[in-house]
Amino acid sequence: VALLVPDYIGYCRSDGIFNFKNCVDTLTRSENFLAGKMAGKDLKTGQEIHLNFDRIILLGSSWGGAIAPFLEKYRRSQIRQIGLISPLTNWISQGKTKYQEEGGIATMKLLQNGFGNIYRGFAKSEWPEIFSGKNREFNPIDNVALLINKNVYIIHGNKDHVIHWSKNRQYYLRLKAISQKKVLWKLLPNATHAPSS
Repeated sequence: VALLVPDYIGYCRSDGIFNFKNCVDTLTRSENFLAGKMAGKDLKTGQEIHLNFDRIILLGSSWGGAIAPFLEKYRRSQIRQIGLISPLTNWISQGKTKYQEEGGIATMKLLQNGFGNIYRGFAKSEWPEIFSGKNREFNPIDNVALLINKNVYIIHGNKDHVIHWSKNRQYYLRLKAISQKKVLWKLLPNATHAPSS
């Protein structure tokens, strides 16, 4: 068993530009590394690292849960199991419901103005349009068909004030209606947005 938690291309320690395609490409590169299709490198020793896992499970939490469903947007993947933990599944309605939750526009402005050196290229990418709900091409709930051949497990806390759980219930129902595989949904009592809760 191995756990890989990559930085998205263009984010924090990773070189490049932070845009949607590069976020998905980060998943592709991670899968290729874990499946033995490309080598990694130990930055301390300079030695190549070779892995070869037959079974890879992709987990996406919160914002990462909005990217994980697009694993096959640009190419086929061998990953057959995806776990989504408190995922953001609808950019259009984020922060615009009767429930208490964080708004997409406020978060977007924070990323553009306060974290531009961490999310490099964010302001000039398609992310501002995604955050403001103007781009359905990258809205998870409008693209559930990308997961039709994946086993998907969605969990969410009933006390989450960042993303309301009702959106993920809608996402689950839409995916379950067309999926050819298992789709499970679990609402966790007394759990908040943090994966550890």
